Amino acid sequence: MKKYKFIYIEWQDAFSNGTWFKESELKEWFDAEMFVKQTGWVIHEDKKRIVIATRMSWDSYSEEWHYGLLQNIPKTWIKKRRNLTKAIEQ
Repeated sequence: MKKYKFIYIEWQDAFSNGTWFKESELKEWFDAEMFVKQTGWVIHEDKKRIVIATRMSWDSYSEEWHYGLLQNIPKTWIKKRRNLTKAIEQ
């Protein structure tokens, strides 16, 4: 079976709002930031992005991994990253 790194990351997400804003309210919205704190297994990584899965399950019938809650995150959005692989190994 393939071994995956387990990581903790904090990343700045893009966000939108469909509400109408008064001009006087725009600065507050422009200055807002959304940070996500997340753990997951690194399924793919290259120079531009990291793909993590929050859930993984080995299917012994098909002999394949199944992945859930996939995130494709641009590396420029990542603000903090910690390798937790040793913490979950037994």
